[in-house]
Amino acid sequence: MRLRGTFGRAAPALKNAASALLRSRRVVAGLALAGFALALQLLGSLSPQLVESLYSRGLFPHVARALSLPSGLFRFSLAELLLAALAVFAAVWLAWRVRGLCLRRVRAREFFASLFSGAFLLASAAVVLFMLVFGLNYQRAYLTESLQLVRREPNAAEAEAIARELLEGVNRNFEEGRAVINEEGGTVMPLSAEELYKVLREGFEGASMLGPPAAEGLAPPKPVYFSGLMSRLGISGVYSPLTAEPNYNRIQPAVSIPFSVAHEMAHQRGYARESEANFVAFLVCTGSADPYVRYSGYVGALGTLSVLRSLGPQRLRELYASLGTGPRADLRARSRFWARHLGRASALAESLNHVYLKANGVRSGVRNYNESAWLVVGFYLKRFGEAAPPPFAARPKNWHTPRRSLAMNPSDDRQKPDAASRVLDRNRLIARVAIARRNGARVVFANGCFDLLHVGHVRYLEAARGLGDLLVVGVNSDEQVRRLKGEGRPYVPARERAEVVASLRAVDLVTVFSEPTVAELLLAIRPDIHAKGTDYTEDSVPEREVVRSYGGRVQIVGDPKDHSSTEMLKAVNRES
Repeated sequence: MRLRGTFGRAAPALKNAASALLRSRRVVAGLALAGFALALQLLGSLSPQLVESLYSRGLFPHVARALSLPSGLFRFSLAELLLAALAVFAAVWLAWRVRGLCLRRVRAREFFASLFSGAFLLASAAVVLFMLVFGLNYQRAYLTESLQLVRREPNAAEAEAIARELLEGVNRNFEEGRAVINEEGGTVMPLSAEELYKVLREGFEGASMLGPPAAEGLAPPKPVYFSGLMSRLGISGVYSPLTAEPNYNRIQPAVSIPFSVAHEMAHQRGYARESEANFVAFLVCTGSADPYVRYSGYVGALGTLSVLRSLGPQRLRELYASLGTGPRADLRARSRFWARHLGRASALAESLNHVYLKANGVRSGVRNYNESAWLVVGFYLKRFGEAAPPPFAARPKNWHTPRRSLAMNPSDDRQKPDAASRVLDRNRLIARVAIARRNGARVVFANGCFDLLHVGHVRYLEAARGLGDLLVVGVNSDEQVRRLKGEGRPYVPARERAEVVASLRAVDLVTVFSEPTVAELLLAIRPDIHAKGTDYTEDSVPEREVVRSYGGRVQIVGDPKDHSSTEMLKAVNRES
């Protein structure tokens, strides 16, 4: 009896000692994990190129694809479901522990010590996991360095050219997109979710400026069910590192959705800094095949106008006045939406995001979002410097750039894709031309029937190719050839004529057009030069005013019109 009493009195003391030891182990383990995460971040910040090559372009794509395997099975946001489940579990667990405290099963000091030590250990483990599956991307090389963007303020002429590019991009793509206006004055998304994801995936695949595209297998973007809460918090999208899901606010104004989705998809591909994710979204959206997605991309970059200080406030207001009534209404509707939702909750969320970004080495915190404007400026300055004077600037009549390699080296036939793959429909052509232009290409356009190819055609196309970096050729449809040449023509179907033209070394891209003239195609791709044969003069080219309307020019090239498919056929008939 006496022995039992002794052990009975000793048991609580032993239990308290064991509990204290357990808590100390939690704290030590938490400190060790936190120290490891900090060391990992510090080493990454000292070796950004190493992080770029080994992690961001090496390990991370495999991690993102592996995490996408389970989340890719669901159409809804797995991260949202897990977060809701975690909140419910935490509430139930906390209620159970508080009940034990109220029933005096545990002392208050032990309760809080256990709670905080456990929370510290879990938080430290979560930080390490975050660093391994995504966080190191914050330490990768800056895009300004890897893309060699120009880092300086633009002069007045360059600033005006950038402003015009952005404003005209908004206006042009709004008109081409033919978006429907809702009762609030904003546009309605013309694409289904699946169509939007497909367009953006193709945009990422075609953005050669960013390097090799991410392999297949990444989780698709997910609309968030609790988007009303996201709106109250001022959040348009969020990337979930643990499930590799780009999540977006589905009730935000339609004009913002393509850009927001592309922003989160940029995070999914390892672009962690908000400024760089914004810039990548701009590149992908404005280079996409869909006009509404391009419109969203240009709208998303309108903040760039605020850093064009060399223009002066008055000139900037004059340029902004060129923004169309449709885009203006869309922007007003967007402003009204966020004005209804933002408040104390969004201010708190912004403060937490500011702390999060600074903790990951983004010194400017939430201001980093707006710093994408300088990346857009640097992109345009690079393009102006490498490819051409700024648009709308006066150009010498005989001005041209040397031929340069784009996605392939024209001097190496083994690197050129097969001819059939370079015959594109209108939408794919627009996207490819936009990508080439982003990479500094000067675009030249030529067109013709090319029913029976002869040396005059070859010389015309070679001369046109010498005017720039990318030669696009429009081939008349069978119906238009019949209208121009008469019954019995063409002898060769349009698709085969296009493939023959695409096989020529001078030609980069080919498309078949069915309109009576190439005016609509010219407005779609806006080549810098419209090259015509010597049977025209610059003043007799039918589309000359169309080309001049967007700042391009017409040039006559090729040898004298001494060769003709019709004459060749007549000679063959005489011989026979």
